[in-house]
Amino acid sequence: MGVEVAVQDLTKSFGSQRIWQDVTLTLPTGEVSALLGPSGTGKSVFLKSLIGLLRPEQGS
Repeated sequence: MGVEVAVQDLTKSFGSQRIWQDVTLTLPTGEVSALLGPSGTGKSVFLKSLIGLLRPEQGS
């Protein structure tokens, strides 16, 4: 059991600092994934945007 996660053209900035731009991602139901990257690359910001704690400038 699971839920499909779909992100389309997500963009997030804090002031003039662009965190990420035009991110598109689809994770099918039941798939296990990991989000990896160096410190400061926006991993936590992305996850907070997915669960609604932060609002992106554009995308859905």
